[in-house]
Amino acid sequence: IILLAILTLSLWTGYYTQTQTQQWVTLLEEAGNLAQQEHWHAAKGILDRAHRDWDRSRTFYHTIIQHDALDEAEFFFTGAAAACSEEDAAEFQILLAQLIKELQLLAETQQLSVQNIL
Repeated sequence: IILLAILTLSLWTGYYTQTQTQQWVTLLEEAGNLAQQEHWHAAKGILDRAHRDWDRSRTFYHTIIQHDALDEAEFFFTGAAAACSEEDAAEFQILLAQLIKELQLLAETQQLSVQNIL
């Protein structure tokens, strides 16, 4: 029964992390598109929404993911927010791409796979 509970929790964690990540990526891509159109205020609002949602999940993620990886994502969120405030299109797009990649890597670490088991 304990192994079944662990397996169930692992499957749920992978699903939850993947679902959350996809929501964040969608918001970040939307922010990037708005910035490309020079709608900086709207881009900042979407980025802030993604960051707030991320912050609500951080406590949970601190229990299952290495803190260094979470700190890296937080670094990119903060950098993207600064670039957006400065309306620095090139820097904003670079930081968004890095943030999206980092979030996708975090989700990948929670997927049930042979690589993650070993």
